[in-house]
Amino acid sequence: MNSISAKSKVNLIFILGISLLIVVGVFTYRTFLKQAEDSDWVTHTYQTINHLENSRHLLQKMHVAQRDRRVNPLNKNSTKEFTLAHKQLEAQIKTLEQLMADNAAQTVHLSRIEDALQAILRFWSLPENSIHNLKTINDESTRINAIRSGIDKMISIEENLLKERQATQASAFRVAAITILISMAIAILIASLFIYLILAELKQRQATQKELSLKLDVVSKLNDEAEQKTGY
Repeated sequence: MNSISAKSKVNLIFILGISLLIVVGVFTYRTFLKQAEDSDWVTHTYQTINHLENSRHLLQKMHVAQRDRRVNPLNKNSTKEFTLAHKQLEAQIKTLEQLMADNAAQTVHLSRIEDALQAILRFWSLPENSIHNLKTINDESTRINAIRSGIDKMISIEENLLKERQATQASAFRVAAITILISMAIAILIASLFIYLILAELKQRQATQKELSLKLDVVSKLNDEAEQKTGY
């Protein structure tokens, strides 16, 4: 009965332990999936901020090149720099459209910036704005500052998103670490219980064997005494 009881205990502990490990394992797996997703969002936000900053830099290059070629229309280098910066800026905008497809608010901001860029390109293409005068400079600066302000606003929004996503990522990492520790603790507990039950079973068997040995000695002595009295 004791042996059967011990086996039942071992089986029960084994079943409970495996069940706990499966539950914790599933939770850990889902936690790591969430952490990977959060990490992707953090990377996505870094990329968005980087493209926005590049766009701001390219806008400044276009502004400088346009100003230089207005001052010196014969300067071909200024025209090349303007054209190159314009193409690169268009590429940055297309990339940002893809990156911000999940964010309706930022998509609206980007659309406004695109409209403002088209507006200033039309402004620069007008013959009267090719003359370097105070009115042209002021109008141009107002338009450029408006675009730059829009880009800065978008960067600020992305930076706030980045903080939130980094906090979520850190939280997911802590949860993952805790679940791993819990899994290790459960595994150690199960192993300890198995060892305890095995040692207890061995101890019980040793005690039983010792008791049987003592009884056998008693029976053997009784037999010897009986032989001495009866003579056979």
